[in-house]
Amino acid sequence: PPKKLKKSDETIDNKEINQPKIVDNKLPHIRDIIIPKDLTNGTFCKIVSWNVAGLRAVLRNNPKILENLVNKHDIDILCLQETKLQSPDDIKDDILSNYNGYWVYSEKKKGYSGVVIFIKKSILLSNTFVDNKLKKKHKQLTLTNSWNKSNELENNTLNNTEQVTESNESSPLIVNSISYELEDSRFTGEGRTITIDLGMFYLVGCYVPNSGQNLERLDYRVNEWDPYMRDYLHNLKITKPVIFFGDLNVGHLDLDIHNPTAKHIVKQSGLTPQERNSMTIFLSNGFTDAFRFLYPDARGAFTYWSQRTSARPYNKGIRLDYFICSNDMFADPIVTDNKTSDSDINNASNKRSLDEISEKLLSPRAVENIPIPGVYDSYILHEDTVGVSDHCPVVLVVKLK
Repeated sequence: PPKKLKKSDETIDNKEINQPKIVDNKLPHIRDIIIPKDLTNGTFCKIVSWNVAGLRAVLRNNPKILENLVNKHDIDILCLQETKLQSPDDIKDDILSNYNGYWVYSEKKKGYSGVVIFIKKSILLSNTFVDNKLKKKHKQLTLTNSWNKSNELENNTLNNTEQVTESNESSPLIVNSISYELEDSRFTGEGRTITIDLGMFYLVGCYVPNSGQNLERLDYRVNEWDPYMRDYLHNLKITKPVIFFGDLNVGHLDLDIHNPTAKHIVKQSGLTPQERNSMTIFLSNGFTDAFRFLYPDARGAFTYWSQRTSARPYNKGIRLDYFICSNDMFADPIVTDNKTSDSDINNASNKRSLDEISEKLLSPRAVENIPIPGVYDSYILHEDTVGVSDHCPVVLVVKLK
């Protein structure tokens, strides 16, 4: 029987992987080619998400990987998941010096989970900027009558962030507040979420809990975490648009899975009917998958490949990383029905003659009158980080004006 693709929070060796083959006469797991849209007309914000599967190891083996990534793609906001750090002191202080970094760590288990969001310093901090992590510290110090420390904290509330004076080069976005994790105690301590109010929209970077190799956390995932997160995001979007993104640990459609008809799929973490249906429920209530909105038929658009089975060279992957945006960021949002399977499309593709299998150059769905802020483009960076992590970065481009 085919080997299971395994996805867990356990450390995975970052061994070198060959460049993936887009077309292989022996394997039909092709990847359609998507060329990013032109950004010359308008003002845009480029957001990138990447599960690094251990940031310390990534930077030790590839010290310039983040710097090269943000410079090559002119990234405004970079969110990393599964950093597996306990403190930013675990890595160099000068990491991405042109960005402010906001970190959350796992307090329950070392070397586990963790999220960081880097925001380019041209995105200003508002005069009333609030970092809820520092706010809590300030309260604690005040209660202990540590006046000197509390005054020092009050005068330094940015905590290694830089408040930039407004200039012609500044972004239309502004950082109003940052909060870490969720308020419910069931979902704190694992370092999984950061919420940022950017004035024009909310940004919620997340590393969604994995259900476990033996599905031991499946009930927690679909009956506790997912419903709470849906309510949390719904409440946010009452006031302004919302972007929920990161490693969401689910392969939603058959088109997002390289072997959707395999018998073991229904028992694999991230691919169970319960998890896929949970995503469908989410997308049926005011949110849209940005990539699938723009490229509904894109094949082989995976973001995760098992390193244990050397799956990446053959593009035997799963799309686990998403940008899910509230419908008010789309000119014509997709209304998702209760169907999570698109096997007919996949089977038709896989049954074609191998001679007919070749990559296609895809254009995005034609969209007019994009709202402001609105989803402009979304794509996957397949080539930049091969051999670095078992995931690759994904991109969302938001039009600001």
